[in-house]
Amino acid sequence: MFKDLALVVDAGTQEAGTYAVSLAKFIDAHLTMIPIELSPDAYASQEVSFAKWEERENLIAKIAENFQVEGLAQGLPINILLLDERINNRIQALSGILRVFDLIILEQISNERNPARRRIVMASVFRTGRPVLVVPCIQAKTAFIETTLIAWDGSMPAARALGDALPLLSRSAKVEIVQIETRSHGECDGTMVQSHLARHGIHAELRRMPKSNDVGKTILMYAADIDADLLIMGAYGHSRMSEEMFGGTTRTIMEYMTLATFMSH
Repeated sequence: MFKDLALVVDAGTQEAGTYAVSLAKFIDAHLTMIPIELSPDAYASQEVSFAKWEERENLIAKIAENFQVEGLAQGLPINILLLDERINNRIQALSGILRVFDLIILEQISNERNPARRRIVMASVFRTGRPVLVVPCIQAKTAFIETTLIAWDGSMPAARALGDALPLLSRSAKVEIVQIETRSHGECDGTMVQSHLARHGIHAELRRMPKSNDVGKTILMYAADIDADLLIMGAYGHSRMSEEMFGGTTRTIMEYMTLATFMSH
């Protein structure tokens, strides 16, 4: 069960806080908020001054305070965990801290010009060993998991996501599996996923779809067709100059997501 949730908040976070509070209430979990703002050298633009950084740190403190008040209004005390200001590598420190939580919640990378958010998200996905729930910037509703969609391709990340997400799948009124036909399934067909979930008391429908040139968009369109509330998928990436980068399907989902997306790597 997810009993210990971490909400990572930066100066641009708007929707993830409300979603995290409602999810913690929905599954009866503890919520810890971790505000983080990276130093100016984390940004692509060198025009970001230290004065601007201090302004953003003040903003993130206000955002964290607002989310804490929102939680208290719903009877949910929220713990705030601050990173040590003396730490030079905040990404490394954040990654280490997040490894002791059941689930990490953060907001979608909404702007390619925000390399700080990108580094935070990628570190959460690839360096913690924990599942991550990404909330879209357009999230218009609180956490109400009625219909859940599993994107299945038979890969190790997909298998990890399937296992990690069982506590949420067990709370879903409806579960569907979408399998995009590729050569990577091997012998692990979607019907085996159905049988596995059935042993956990979860009934799931299977939908096979033909191979697509853009798997990410195909998944998102189908999620919209069935009005899914939550997407479960493996997170794919590759290393470039010691930095993890998102793979094609994961990058598409991150950019165009319209529903909360649960990812494991």
